Amino acid sequence: MYWRARISAHDCTEIARYSSGERNHYFDWNDAENDTPHDLALKFCERFPALARKAEKATSKYATWYAEMLRRTAPLGILRQYSDWDEDYSASLPVMMFEASPILVPLPPDE
Repeated sequence: MYWRARISAHDCTEIARYSSGERNHYFDWNDAENDTPHDLALKFCERFPALARKAEKATSKYATWYAEMLRRTAPLGILRQYSDWDEDYSASLPVMMFEASPILVPLPPDE
């Protein structure tokens, strides 16, 4: 089994996709095998410029939401916005907690 990540932003057509099946060929890049996280971040901003511009516009409301999401899902929680089964994501984001009871994280703010 592989896990998949999809990075997108509101009102942005650019989508970055990764599957753990790609191993260290992040986002299907053939030149990232030995990159540090910093190197990967620089490549991400260069190769997904629209997403990077959206990230620069993060508001304090979003930053507060994000910090709270990290706190509530620590240490092993993983937000899930897609599953192979029917699930309603209209009000909250489910979190996979592995050995703990599942929790729901409110959706991020619109602005």
